[in-house]
Amino acid sequence: MSSECYETGSVVELKQGNKVIVEVNRGEACGACAAKGACQTLGGGTSAKAVFFEMINDVSAKKGDRVKISMLESAVFKASFVLYLIPALFVLFGAFMGSRVAVAPEGDHDAYVLIGSLGGLIAGFFATYLAGKKLSGHSSMQPKIDSIVYEKSDNPG
Repeated sequence: MSSECYETGSVVELKQGNKVIVEVNRGEACGACAAKGACQTLGGGTSAKAVFFEMINDVSAKKGDRVKISMLESAVFKASFVLYLIPALFVLFGAFMGSRVAVAPEGDHDAYVLIGSLGGLIAGFFATYLAGKKLSGHSSMQPKIDSIVYEKSDNPG
């Protein structure tokens, strides 16, 4: 059985079709991560303090409720792989291909390597986009609301 990552967030909006928008504070979600300053996944490297997720509301949460959300660690790993490793591999492959097609026998092959790398980077971003679209359709890749931590009516004031 896969382990899960847990976080709490606040329901900030109710949407049509049994969906809600949940706000998760970036500091909470990224507290133990070594890459939190550079990561763009949860708005790191910017002044953003929160990130918003649209989720299915299986627990009948209302606006203002604090909810416990979870995501499989394997889903986090897959998303990280797609986001970081695929473009890097394409850049390396593009650089390799650029060096292989260089036609100048004694000349500088750097321009070919650069062009191959840029082509690989563009292809890597496109492949990342396609993989992300495919993975985002799987329910196992989506965060889910596990429970209501406390309801707005439990909140004084």
